[in-house]
Amino acid sequence: MEKKENIFLYALIGLCAIFWGVSFLFTSFLFKEGIEIFELLAVRWTIALVFFLILWATRIIKLDFKNKPILLLLITGMLQPCLYSIFEAAGIKLTTASESSIIIATIPLFVLITGIVVFKKSTDILTVFAIFLALVGVVTCVIFLPDFSIGGKIRGYGMLFTAVLLAAFFSHSSGKCAEKFTPMESTFAMTALAAAFFNILNLATRGSFELYSAMFSNFKLFGYSIVLGIGCSAGCYIIFNYAVSKMVPAKASNMVSNSTNVVGVLAGIIFAGDNFGWYTAVGLACTITGICLTTRARKKEAALHEGLDSNVNQNI
Repeated sequence: MEKKENIFLYALIGLCAIFWGVSFLFTSFLFKEGIEIFELLAVRWTIALVFFLILWATRIIKLDFKNKPILLLLITGMLQPCLYSIFEAAGIKLTTASESSIIIATIPLFVLITGIVVFKKSTDILTVFAIFLALVGVVTCVIFLPDFSIGGKIRGYGMLFTAVLLAAFFSHSSGKCAEKFTPMESTFAMTALAAAFFNILNLATRGSFELYSAMFSNFKLFGYSIVLGIGCSAGCYIIFNYAVSKMVPAKASNMVSNSTNVVGVLAGIIFAGDNFGWYTAVGLACTITGICLTTRARKKEAALHEGLDSNVNQNI
């Protein structure tokens, strides 16, 4: 049973990596159409919310928030996607693509650090090595690029590292939510909060909701928005919240984030004509090895828990 659950979980993480990994292609198309960041986020999360409401109205999913810590859900949703998206976008705008890629790739490392320092969580050396190796892989893929540059402003670095910390605390907060809420309930609440948050920001900055009417007159615009809203927002966050409910946050973050990086690099090479060299091969090999080591660390953790449960039962 445990093996089947593992296969199902890893398959879901792979699906999440595919959607998040290619999301930049859809996002870049929308930006080329002249869409602003808050417009994109408002439409993306509104579509995700409509999708959830349809599932709930047709009783495909069940939601029960009665006598549950709603404040915890609100905090989780504000951490990510609300505040995280703003700081990430601002940081990317103020730095180079190379710098932002490297800094964002440190999220699993900061999940591990905050878990140990702030939440007093223990970890094993294999997990630490796996996260470090995956990070080395991402850095290798980036720093040897022909157009790699260091020229961002300190303010941009501050924005990006703030986004990284928000993502780290979100991972732990999502793990706490998993103790009280189902992954579907957590994601629905996050989606509703994000839809309201970004529509308000869009209205404040743009003064209109023109993009919603434009979507229905442009088939490509509509299609990309649907994929981002249903696949990359609703679907991927359901998977991430589910993964955190089944794994230690640092391990879940390492698997999801770095699987996404691998897909993103490959998608860029195949569809966008990005450079491919020895550094890409070495970097991907390190990242994939780090991901695989994370799965081994999880198996050891599961075996340890099974052993403890067995000893408890024997003592009883």
